[in-house]
Amino acid sequence: MSTIESLLKTKVAELVALNLERDEIRNRINSIYPIIVKNDPSKLERILDECGVKELGQEAAAESDPSVFTEEEQAEFRLPLVPTELKQKPNWVRWKLESVSGRLTKVPYQLNDNKASSTDPKTWNTYGAIVKGVVLSETQGIGIMTDSSFVGFDLDGCRNPQTGEITEWAKRIVNLLGTYCEVTPSGTGVRVYALGTLPDGARRFSLDVSAGFGDKVGIECYSDKRYFAVTGNRIGDVSGMQTPNVAQAHQLCAAISREFPSEKRKSVASNGTDDGGSIQIERGPGLMLTSKLALLMYGTIASEKPFVVQDDHGNKLTYPSHSEADLALATMLAMKHGDNPELIDADFRESVLYRPKWDRLAEATIRKAIDSAKKCAAESHAETVEVSQWRKEFRTIGQMEQGDILMLIDGFLPEGTTFLGALPAHGKTLVALSIARALTTQKPLFGNPEFAVKEKRSVLYLIPETGDRAFRSRCEKFQIPDDEAFLCRTISSGASLSLDNPLLLEAVRQLRPVVFLDTAIRFSESADENSAAANKQLVDDVTALRAAGAIAVVLLHHAKKDSGSTGQMSLENMLRGTGDFAAMCDTAYGIRRDDSLYNNGGGPLEIDVANIKPRDLVNPPPPFRLAATYKKEGSVFPVSHINETGDFVVVNPDETTQRVLASLLRLVANNPDAKVKDLAEATGLKEYTVRQELRKHDWHSVQGGPKGSSPWHQDNGQPCPYERPKKARSPKAPDVDFGTTVH
Repeated sequence: MSTIESLLKTKVAELVALNLERDEIRNRINSIYPIIVKNDPSKLERILDECGVKELGQEAAAESDPSVFTEEEQAEFRLPLVPTELKQKPNWVRWKLESVSGRLTKVPYQLNDNKASSTDPKTWNTYGAIVKGVVLSETQGIGIMTDSSFVGFDLDGCRNPQTGEITEWAKRIVNLLGTYCEVTPSGTGVRVYALGTLPDGARRFSLDVSAGFGDKVGIECYSDKRYFAVTGNRIGDVSGMQTPNVAQAHQLCAAISREFPSEKRKSVASNGTDDGGSIQIERGPGLMLTSKLALLMYGTIASEKPFVVQDDHGNKLTYPSHSEADLALATMLAMKHGDNPELIDADFRESVLYRPKWDRLAEATIRKAIDSAKKCAAESHAETVEVSQWRKEFRTIGQMEQGDILMLIDGFLPEGTTFLGALPAHGKTLVALSIARALTTQKPLFGNPEFAVKEKRSVLYLIPETGDRAFRSRCEKFQIPDDEAFLCRTISSGASLSLDNPLLLEAVRQLRPVVFLDTAIRFSESADENSAAANKQLVDDVTALRAAGAIAVVLLHHAKKDSGSTGQMSLENMLRGTGDFAAMCDTAYGIRRDDSLYNNGGGPLEIDVANIKPRDLVNPPPPFRLAATYKKEGSVFPVSHINETGDFVVVNPDETTQRVLASLLRLVANNPDAKVKDLAEATGLKEYTVRQELRKHDWHSVQGGPKGSSPWHQDNGQPCPYERPKKARSPKAPDVDFGTTVH
């Protein structure tokens, strides 16, 4: 079948489902595909015949003459593209769209208008009986109950209802199965039907909403105790259901859920919930952290006896049997959901542990799990604090540590908490990596001997906004060593870890590292950066990292949008959000790209760095400039200093000053009416300095006139055209001698 013929047949089937007459279908197809119909009108007529679409009045003739079409043949015309394998099953029901517990749900019904059940075949019927006289619309239709002989893969949120576009992940599943698939009633999903048996494991795979269309994106696959609404709106031209790839498709669904983890899955990955049992995770190499809950929900079953669940990073859990693992997961879900069997069961069915046997074991296992969770909670609350030992929590002056502030990088980075504030794409991650390079190699920061590193330090860099490949490329360009001194976690390692995650805290205790949080807001649970109460949690979490052993915490944070590209950098404009962030840090730096020089990537990338909170820095560094790229003679695009040397190049202050002054003179020449205040803001100079430098170069402005002052101009030895001629002074009158008064 040609692509054009398949396209026409699919559209005709959609219109047939709406109970339209042949003339109406013909008119609609002609308006949608006028060129196709004009080139070959007979093709459309042939497809209309194949789909059983009759001319007006022909239906009545068929009904009056039973010899024309049998009931089965008439039923076949309703949804001609639905596979024969499905039509032959006595598993059919009707459905109506109703509100159930506040949600619109397709409720299955029998022909007698009583509800149908997915577990009672007596409530099902034949395709011919169900489809006869049925009205097909967005609020009612027909469906089929599963009976373990076939599988339905429900791909929610994979289709754009306006354009028909289907996501790449959905295409991978459709192509692997290679069987009949159709558009779901909502128009936003695709359902694939295949003969075969599902292996044990999850039946629902939630995906991040960004992976599809709408607010519900995910995959469900069932072969029993479920029903599917059938539309007959086929995609492609495959009509059969035979495939050897059901098990592989199930594995692919799990892989796709790891590629596009939902918010729920991300939270599970960093959830420290424990069932209180003695079985603990056997850690794989490196710092690929996970939790027991994440392994039991989304890991891979490696062995049945003993029962082993593992992930791709070598982390694994071993239980005597599948049943013990079931109880462990159910207990952790009970600790998460409380005394709510429905939520526990729903989450369990999304786990890798799910198997058909769970339907029989669920009630007893969940009841036991809830009891176990309550017992764990009671034991936890039973712990008491010995208040008589209060004195141990405080120190006298003599009991406190003494000595100078520990400088990790001389004159630049002290122990404690440091903020790097900048607008997006202004280079804060590059500066952070340069700092990490200095700490792990003991090379001076930015190649400046004044920023010496006396002792190598371990670095733990958390950057949940970037993947492995991009971050690795940056690290290699900065020549950061590939060893245990620099450990990182990107989005490729899984969801971002909460700062109170026990695995992270244990890593900090063992490594005593400098921890980088890039960016800080990704580790905050606050939806409002301006909420002091909400931001308190981030402040507390950073304090906990320091208490656990982090010698320093460096937080990368966004500047305010109105911080601009010029003007003086300060705590107020370089750290977005409440004053809590400024108050918590020991030192802070503002970072700003020179946009006039950068010219949207056409010019060199140079950034200004200014210490905006010195606190315990005895001699804070004066503002300085770093060059990441430069314009090489003969090159069209800037060349990277970092690629060539592994670090920034510090720009000579005199060179920077000359550039600023040259910029000032260009601004005045291009805009003679500019105010001193505007020139100062545009160049970063003080107003006094602007006036002084302009006078040095013979630029001046005369006060007065309708605008308050004349334009900036140079007289070049000529009379000033804006100077008012001085008025001649009147002759001075002689003093009057009033004489002397005689008494």
